[in-house]
Amino acid sequence: MVDMALMERLHLKRDQILEYHYKNEQHWQQTAFWVIARAFGFRLNSDAMMMLAETLSWRSLVKTLDQKLTTECLLFGTAGLITSSPRDQYEAALWEEFSFYQKKFNLQPMNPVAWRFARTRPFNFPTIRLAQLANWLLKNPIPLNALLKNPKDIAESWNICGSAYWQKHHHFAKPSAKNFAQLGPSALDTIVINAIVPFMLAYGEQSGRSLLKEEALNILAERPSEKNKVIKEWAAHGLKAKNAGEGQGLLQLEQQYCQLHRCLHCKIGRWSIGKGALQEKQKEATNI
Repeated sequence: MVDMALMERLHLKRDQILEYHYKNEQHWQQTAFWVIARAFGFRLNSDAMMMLAETLSWRSLVKTLDQKLTTECLLFGTAGLITSSPRDQYEAALWEEFSFYQKKFNLQPMNPVAWRFARTRPFNFPTIRLAQLANWLLKNPIPLNALLKNPKDIAESWNICGSAYWQKHHHFAKPSAKNFAQLGPSALDTIVINAIVPFMLAYGEQSGRSLLKEEALNILAERPSEKNKVIKEWAAHGLKAKNAGEGQGLLQLEQQYCQLHRCLHCKIGRWSIGKGALQEKQKEATNI
């Protein structure tokens, strides 16, 4: 049942990526950018990152990927996180650069209230994630190729860190004693599981590269499961996720079966109901 739930979850994510692909007029580089940008938002800011990706055309962004300041200004400027009243010299430099490209590419900045800073730690601030995204794009100017690399090369492609400014700040004009700009291993695992693997499935299906599905499933089998409340609850009931694939299957069961009370559509649910009924009968027999 866990394996079936895993495939069900992967197909849902694959279908979402294919929907992006059709919206982008079957432009795979733009689609890859959308998928990666959304992934850098993680759970809290994924919608805002998606809005940013839709607003900032890949065709415009790709022209600047050999210039760090320009890439960062386009991301932070389109995100609506820099203003004409800069808080320090770095923001002033970004604003000056963005003012030019805003007119050139006819960009409309987002409303900054779309970004969520509350109830999250500095390492997950949108500013830090945008800085990491900028660094990833500069390191991987052809995102499609980066997402389809040999699984053994994933770590190298994702060894990223925000620019020097963000290694000492978590927000504009807000210095940090700790460096939050390095993408951590757990964050990378989350991106691999929720973005890279589904993308490989979607691209493999559309391009006829069937081996990509096998590679994607192997990645899930070799990586550890995400650590969250749902996975811990399953473990407490005796179902421990041995790898990322099983973890995704258990998440799907919780979200699409347990929470929706679809117990009779689930082997584990039917077994639990049957076990509970048997225990009730045994209790009644003991009381006779």
